[in-house]
Amino acid sequence: MTYKHLIATVEIRGQHYAYHFASQDLQEVQTKQALLSKKLADKMLRSLYKASIVESSHEHLDALKEETFKRVRDLESFVRLVNDKKLITIAHRLPDREMNSTEQLLDWFNGD
Repeated sequence: MTYKHLIATVEIRGQHYAYHFASQDLQEVQTKQALLSKKLADKMLRSLYKASIVESSHEHLDALKEETFKRVRDLESFVRLVNDKKLITIAHRLPDREMNSTEQLLDWFNGD
């Protein structure tokens, strides 16, 4: 049996967090990925996390080690973490910047 795994990761202050969802039904995994993308549709948020779909013969990802990643079991908690990273990133970068528009802030935030 082949399982499809959605793995989304975010790193905050040296700690890695991972959201994992697995199913034998690719459409179910893609639906969950689309939901994550919808909840994190903001241009600034999209640059803060990574998401991948991988296949495995096991339902659980042995490579996903608790020592490397702190596992996040539900999508809403992961979305909150990405939003937290956004605020932390802005707080670190903003003090010496003067932004005249939201678009200018987004370009600066994304390194453009």
